[in-house]
Amino acid sequence: MIGTYSIATVVGFVSLVAWMMLHAGVAEGSRWDPEARFGPAGRRVIAGLLGFGLAGLSAEFSPRSIPWPAALALAVVGAAAMVFITDRLAVEQPDEDR
Repeated sequence: MIGTYSIATVVGFVSLVAWMMLHAGVAEGSRWDPEARFGPAGRRVIAGLLGFGLAGLSAEFSPRSIPWPAALALAVVGAAAMVFITDRLAVEQPDEDR
């Protein structure tokens, strides 16, 4: 399971960095703008991947002896929490640069 959590973390992190770089580098509303193309659903997927991976790795490498089903449950809770937080923090802010 550690490999699964690691892959989810790496894919989530790379996706997050790519999202930020593309959103900052292209014109708003362009077909390459991930915000216009994927919107809130894309943000939720990336947040879920990152939350799942980070919470799973934290549970697996905990100093307590947590069995893998409990670590998986904690990873799912971490993914849900990250999606919830992302939805709460995703506030449209005006871009003064563009």
